[in-house]
Amino acid sequence: MAQVQAQEQDSPTTPASIRRGRIVRRYFLVFVTLVGGSLIAGILLEMGFRFQETRQSLELAHRQMAELAALRIRNYVEGVAQAVRLAAEPRNVVQGRIADNYIADLRDLLRNVPAIRDVVALDTEGREELRASRIGRSTPDTGADHSAANYFTAARKGGIYFGLLSFRRIPSSRASSSRFRSSRSEAR
Repeated sequence: MAQVQAQEQDSPTTPASIRRGRIVRRYFLVFVTLVGGSLIAGILLEMGFRFQETRQSLELAHRQMAELAALRIRNYVEGVAQAVRLAAEPRNVVQGRIADNYIADLRDLLRNVPAIRDVVALDTEGREELRASRIGRSTPDTGADHSAANYFTAARKGGIYFGLLSFRRIPSSRASSSRFRSSRSEAR
């Protein structure tokens, strides 16, 4: 009889072994859930920290690139301003009229500094004596009176006036479409 009871306790179909199997499965599921949950939480935290770190490094890189671009633009504008200052020295004006060497200096300025598109030289009364342009007409407008303009009054007082800057680019498609139009008109 003792052997029968021992066999009943060891057999997998006894109620004690079934209860023991349920407990092992429950603990196993709890263990797997806790370990899996902690792994998933750790992975999510790591992803969050890496995302923040990457965003901060990108912000730093963008800030540095913006500062470098601002420095380059500043140097470029200062270079243009220096070229204009050198060309606009008052020693080139003789008896209120523009000297020939001053006209040559202004044309050299227009030729050597690509950022300058138009050059206008005014006499002491504010009337145009010279107009040179890369893209527009190059004849002075004798009827134009600049005596009330801010740039003229600043120059009369001995100061320097910097007006608005405009950065213009002609799209390549516009330039090529005008070539195609002219070739079509020649073919007709």
